[in-house]
Amino acid sequence: PKRIIDLEKESTVLLIKALETIGDTYGIFGFSGYGRDNVEFFVIKDLDEPFSDAVKQRIDKIAPIRSTRMGPAIRHAAAKLEAHDAKVKILFLVSDGRPQDHGYGRDRTEKEYAIHDTRQALVEARRKGITPFCLTVDKEGHDYLGQMCDDMGYEVLADIEEMIGRLIGEDIELRTLFEEGLWNVMADPGQIEQVILNLAVNSRDAMSHGGTLTIETKNVDLDATYA
Repeated sequence: PKRIIDLEKESTVLLIKALETIGDTYGIFGFSGYGRDNVEFFVIKDLDEPFSDAVKQRIDKIAPIRSTRMGPAIRHAAAKLEAHDAKVKILFLVSDGRPQDHGYGRDRTEKEYAIHDTRQALVEARRKGITPFCLTVDKEGHDYLGQMCDDMGYEVLADIEEMIGRLIGEDIELRTLFEEGLWNVMADPGQIEQVILNLAVNSRDAMSHGGTLTIETKNVDLDATYA
């Protein structure tokens, strides 16, 4: 089954493709928390660092650690953006669920304080001239993002097919043909989906005037001639 972290990696790959295409400067950061005094901030790609195989390896190694204390991580990322010289600054937050952590309220089931603290961090970022945007792969995201982001932009996205559709644009039709009773394969879901996204981008670039992109799966026996 697909893991939430795989959907987050897909979202990150999609963003990288877009940013590399238009040539904008960007950074990629991760975070994890366990209480207000133990929030870890990870630099996957710094703002002045070029995209490289080392960055790809760091993305591939992204794994869930502890909890989602968003407020401190947003404030730290906003400080890095504030120090960076650019006319337009966007803070793109990709998450897998609502903010929660040890001590982020009376208990882990309480969400009001966590949402309020995260919203306050986003407001502080906007006061610094930074435009926040939240993307979640949590299907229940509308329940809390409406409160957390309010008049700021956000999107709920939990399907790679939907991501491909947005990636290729309106001029290209996406068709999927999935054979029933498919066999199991031993492969990393995140890597397979990154390959699919790359193929989708290449197909889009080859169809400048529009067309149809077909993704088909079926069972195939490969004999020695394919080795």
